[in-house]
Amino acid sequence: MLLDPECTEEKGRIKINISVPADVASRYGFRENEQYNIREYTDGIFLRQSPDVLKRIYIEATNKCNLNCKTCIRNVWGEDMGLMDFSLFEKIVADAERLSEIHNENYDNTLMDYLNPERIKQRFTFFFGGWGEPLMHPDIIRMIKKVKKRGWRAELITSGTLLSEEMSRNLIDAGLDFIWVSLDGATPESYKNVRLGNMLPGILENLKGLRKLKAFNLAPGPQIGIAFVAMQNNINELPGLIDICRRIDAKNLSVSNVLPFTEDLLPERLYKLSSGNWGKGDLRIDFPRMDATPEIADLVQKAASAGGWYSIAGNELDHRIGVCPFIKKASLSIRWDGKISPCTPLFYDSESYLENTLRKSKACHFGDVNHDSLAAVWLKDEYRALRRKLQFEEFSPCTVCNSCEMAESNEEDCFGDTHPACGGCLWQQGFIQCP
Repeated sequence: MLLDPECTEEKGRIKINISVPADVASRYGFRENEQYNIREYTDGIFLRQSPDVLKRIYIEATNKCNLNCKTCIRNVWGEDMGLMDFSLFEKIVADAERLSEIHNENYDNTLMDYLNPERIKQRFTFFFGGWGEPLMHPDIIRMIKKVKKRGWRAELITSGTLLSEEMSRNLIDAGLDFIWVSLDGATPESYKNVRLGNMLPGILENLKGLRKLKAFNLAPGPQIGIAFVAMQNNINELPGLIDICRRIDAKNLSVSNVLPFTEDLLPERLYKLSSGNWGKGDLRIDFPRMDATPEIADLVQKAASAGGWYSIAGNELDHRIGVCPFIKKASLSIRWDGKISPCTPLFYDSESYLENTLRKSKACHFGDVNHDSLAAVWLKDEYRALRRKLQFEEFSPCTVCNSCEMAESNEEDCFGDTHPACGGCLWQQGFIQCP
């Protein structure tokens, strides 16, 4: 196994062999005589999974929504609205079954060898989300059941407004594993300011009802997670949101910055520089574990902002920064009409602000499920090349520099990369997060 993408004698690199159990090699896509990305730390190295392994499939069941949030991409687009045909979803599932044997043994880059049925099968996660409200799709329960019938994992993100008692019961019966609910405030006033609808009390009642139905039916799922978009006007709601998580037995709380699609959202950002390095210098600060009292947290924050790197109890906190989260999750994304993208942010053309520069993002599609198989798209040379570039962090640092006209779009960068040039992506630098 080669542990460096430029493993040559001229550069003083060596080839080493690592033996791992077959199930581990299958899970992370490791094969003999392949090159993998590593990152060095003070106590060893971190070996990333193969960029050819696929674990997660994002499904945009619809791009329709029953809300009109001020933070939404809809404020800067004019796209057609639609619902994914159930027959198209059935084809996606069938294609995924063929793709579920992609990991074990070597392959010679031919489709038949890559899909050898003797390979160890991959257990996929289907995540229903995208830029719409999946619970608006009339076949969403049938879709979840189809995923679960194959022993795969099913997750979903919703505003919670349509999570009625009947819908909750149907989701439990379908076997949904995890449900994420977008809550951008812990009080009706703050929620209404973002979501443009005073619906928080009803959503919380819906979540309490879901929890009661799970307990009554002794159902293991769906577990609950909360997705919170943090801004200047709602960050003080975070402690209250944590209390809500405890009351509804939420297992995860995902906090993201706001992506400013419009100029009026610029003052709402909780970061001023789109830089991957949080600190201002080269000083390294090592913190021990401490009680997270407000006073200590404030002092630690001030100290951390003065250094270039910091760690807690020896754990370096830059571990997850600089690599595309959609690559980390080994995912691809499918739009409601069948277009296949490397991530949900590239579903549609859009505009947003990188620092104070308006950046135009052109959509990227590598295929269409209506006439392409997932295997054929996943194995396209240009798609595989993009995944490797993202894993090895080879794009220009537009989020740090942002000083030339190339930062104004994702069509080209100063490294010579062409569309999609991902150096200005705020997801890649850890500012924006999706469940």
